[in-house]
Amino acid sequence: ADAKWGDRVVAVEVPRGAAPTREQLAAHCRTALADYKTPRQLVLIGELPRNHMGKLEKARLRERIERDYDGDVDLRVHAQ
Repeated sequence: ADAKWGDRVVAVEVPRGAAPTREQLAAHCRTALADYKTPRQLVLIGELPRNHMGKLEKARLRERIERDYDGDVDLRVHAQ
């Protein structure tokens, strides 16, 4: 969680085939989004957690990100 705002925006990507680099994704976000919309964090994972009906389990995804990826790359300043 963000110390100032509470929640934070995190981009989660499940790459198909060859995964783009973080630098490529950061560059894309910077050109396609306003700075304030660009997520600070990018997480690349093998698959999204889903329940037996195929729905995304947001709570499990949030827990995984907080546990495994806290403090990952800041897309707004990385690879400029």
